[in-house]
Amino acid sequence: MTSWAKNAAGSTGGWASRLTASRSAADSQSSWRIRAIGMTAVHVVVRVLLGFAIVQWPLQGVVSRTIGFVVVIAVAAWWGVRDARSEPELQDDESAPVATIVWLKAAVVTGFASGLLCWLVTLIPGVLATQNGLFFELTSGAAFTILAVFLPAVAAGGLTRLLLRLKSRSGTDDNRTAAAPADHDDSTGYDSDDAATSVIPRVEDPRDARTDDSGWSAPR
Repeated sequence: MTSWAKNAAGSTGGWASRLTASRSAADSQSSWRIRAIGMTAVHVVVRVLLGFAIVQWPLQGVVSRTIGFVVVIAVAAWWGVRDARSEPELQDDESAPVATIVWLKAAVVTGFASGLLCWLVTLIPGVLATQNGLFFELTSGAAFTILAVFLPAVAAGGLTRLLLRLKSRSGTDDNRTAAAPADHDDSTGYDSDDAATSVIPRVEDPRDARTDDSGWSAPR
């Protein structure tokens, strides 16, 4: 009966660990897919709006491109910070490599998907999402997009995890200091032990000079 219970407990633990691992893998898969779809949509919308801005204000092309680039970086950085603060599987410092892989997959998909979609959108009359060919969008353009998504997200997430870890350690140290008992009085610098100090009687040395009843000291 005991061996059967142990085997049942072992099998239950094995199934629980497998279920947890499968859930973690599923969360990781859904995480990079959601981020890839979101960043691809952001990139395509920004480039379409950038095309309209360049057509309407051709002399402000540099400003328009700068604003679009900042928007893409800001969204990626915000998402990285959100991962570090709210996602359980991407929050602690030990799972930082998992977050890196998630964002690497998302950035690669975003690079190729956004380049292809922008080239396809440009085929629509009146829409200018890119002035480059499909080969450029899937090579140099994709590489630039991958870096613009991956680096801000990973850097912002890593910095957030570092700040959260330092804040957690500071809170732990404060709690330990508050819970520690006060062994002495800090205001006086002395121990707070108020017990009376016993007086040790003086022990007479038998080699000392002896005195008789007349008060005369006998020589040694």
